[in-house]
Amino acid sequence: MSDLRPLAGEFPPADREQWQALAAKALSRGGREVSPDDVEALMGTPTDDGYTVAALYTAADDSNVREPERPGEPDFRRGEVVQGWQVRQRLEGLPGPSVIAEELAGGTQGLWLAPPVDREAHDSVLSLIEGIDTGTTAVVLDALACPLSAHEALLRRFKEQGAAPGSGLGLDPIGNLAATARSGDVEGAVELAGRVLGLDADVTAFTIDATVYHEAGASFGEEIGTAAAAGLSTMRRLIAAGIDVEDAAKLLEFRFAVTDDQFASIAKLRAARLVWNRVLEVAGVSEPAAQRQHAVTSWVMLSQRDVWVNILRNTVAAFAAGAGGAQALTVLPHTAALAPADEFARRVARNISHLLLEESHVGAVVDPIGGSWYGERRTVEIATAAWEWLQELEGSGGLRRCLDSGVVGDRFDRTWRVKSDQIDQRSAPLTGVSEFPDDKRLTALPDPYVRPGGGLPKRRWAQGFEALRDRADAAVAAGRSVTVRLLALGSLAENSARVGFARNLFAAGGIDCEVVGVEDDWPESGVVCVCGTDKAYEESLSDLLAGAPEAVSLYVAGKPKRGADRPDITYIHVGCDATEILEQTLARLEVS
Repeated sequence: MSDLRPLAGEFPPADREQWQALAAKALSRGGREVSPDDVEALMGTPTDDGYTVAALYTAADDSNVREPERPGEPDFRRGEVVQGWQVRQRLEGLPGPSVIAEELAGGTQGLWLAPPVDREAHDSVLSLIEGIDTGTTAVVLDALACPLSAHEALLRRFKEQGAAPGSGLGLDPIGNLAATARSGDVEGAVELAGRVLGLDADVTAFTIDATVYHEAGASFGEEIGTAAAAGLSTMRRLIAAGIDVEDAAKLLEFRFAVTDDQFASIAKLRAARLVWNRVLEVAGVSEPAAQRQHAVTSWVMLSQRDVWVNILRNTVAAFAAGAGGAQALTVLPHTAALAPADEFARRVARNISHLLLEESHVGAVVDPIGGSWYGERRTVEIATAAWEWLQELEGSGGLRRCLDSGVVGDRFDRTWRVKSDQIDQRSAPLTGVSEFPDDKRLTALPDPYVRPGGGLPKRRWAQGFEALRDRADAAVAAGRSVTVRLLALGSLAENSARVGFARNLFAAGGIDCEVVGVEDDWPESGVVCVCGTDKAYEESLSDLLAGAPEAVSLYVAGKPKRGADRPDITYIHVGCDATEILEQTLARLEVS
């Protein structure tokens, strides 16, 4: 056999300076001159955790990143040598036996049960698990929906029937405190965890639910750091109760959210394992194992409008969970933010996993991002941000004290405001919500499941735009007109770009648009938005607006020329605060 020849072997070598020069040339357009020295600063993307995602990664960027070990070896960033993941469906309320049978027949391997919180959850859990063979189907309870007695009932079931791999009681006193501001029975939870060690099965007692922090607005690094602090606090309680540190570590599972930011979510799961491995090293665990991870597609990223786009979001997030090495995956129904899931929504959710596993064979490759300069760098940067936040929490007295004092909530609020501003300005676009919004009006639907509150807030990216849409829908349902007139200047070729921009912007707030021409009469009141070219504005805008009645609110599509903006005109353009503009427009249309 001839010697192996690298695929790029016949190409001349390239260096960073050459790339910078070519990139600068590509960016220098429209009279804009970009220096090669400025290319990387211009093309970098800042993150919520304070580091910047670069446009180019090479071996030089990897010089301070430790060479990753093989999968299954410490520091476990590469996960375990396990192919695939457990398909774990979340069932809310009191699904009947037929629903559970349908899930299991459809290939569900694990059930995450969240019984009603307004009933006696102990009895609810008994009725739910009565028809489940826990020896073959993994079961985990939702800590926010269940009292300690419900977890104890599940433990008895495990003792009677056995427990399938991946099963767990789902205890999470700190997560309960974070979500509800009420401290649960920590001592009782620790005592129950000690009894789990007596089972002849691979069962966890605690599920450190980091989705509570994700839904409060935490960045990826903050979510991991807070989860690590919660895990560390839980281990301290177990050790204080006389449980060996090695056994204490085995009793924990971690639940993380994955979003449609594919590569960041992959790196996040790797970073979480890296951070937790370091925690176990410091704690004195002699033979650490990879962090047990249950990934859940993000509720924060789901929208109530154009819910079909949620299927795409969920698919990308589910792929990231699999590629990131999660041992269990829950895909939330695409309607989860809108209404209780029906049979179709549940089937789509579980089949996303089946398609990834059985058709795309995502589980056949362990840690596909491993060794990539980009992937390794992002993993370390997220882990570094998480470790710094963990140290800050520990230095301030631990997670419980920081939750009580508001340190955690204030930190997440700051992170959320940055993200919220990006969404409002549409620099972080939401397809079907802030961009290409679905113009269908919502009708009344049953309220979706909402976890108990009282503690950290539960947020979604789309909530600001959706609140505006709800107001507009209510006005239309009451027989009101919620319409902006778009006054188009010039030919269709000249005005179509800004007419389209304005229509898209107003539709994001549930506002209809009617295109009119200069030959049409001015309305007596309402909102009129002029749409044309900059040249048309220079030639005729002032004269045109001079004839507008005083009761008409005037808008112009485009940025004003420096020094030429008028206080009586609202300008809409790329980068404007869309939610503020829409709020103002609804008020001018007298929509409360």
